[in-house]
Amino acid sequence: MRNQSRGLIESKEDIHESLRESRGMSKLHHLETAHYVELSQGVINRLNIVEHVWRSGDKLSKLSFQYYKDVSLWWIIARFNSVPTEGHISIGDVLQIPLNPEEITSVFLEQGEA
Repeated sequence: MRNQSRGLIESKEDIHESLRESRGMSKLHHLETAHYVELSQGVINRLNIVEHVWRSGDKLSKLSFQYYKDVSLWWIIARFNSVPTEGHISIGDVLQIPLNPEEITSVFLEQGEA
């Protein structure tokens, strides 16, 4: 899975105190921040890529379904475009969508990212 190489961090930070209290927890666990390696131009050149102009109402999961017929692959589009969330995308931004999710996933696996 795409998060299997990320470590688990235990957080007792004061900023999370109200969340911990509301859940009856003394600590929270979350994944370490992912560190990505840029894809080489050689990898990018062998991918079939289309461009999509971000419009009002777009969602990464909707694009994932449109291009891959699988909403769970939204992270491929996000990772490929270096946009962790939809909040990092503005109307009119051009996203590159790799059309061969199996190949891009295998590249991310090789890098320990997928």
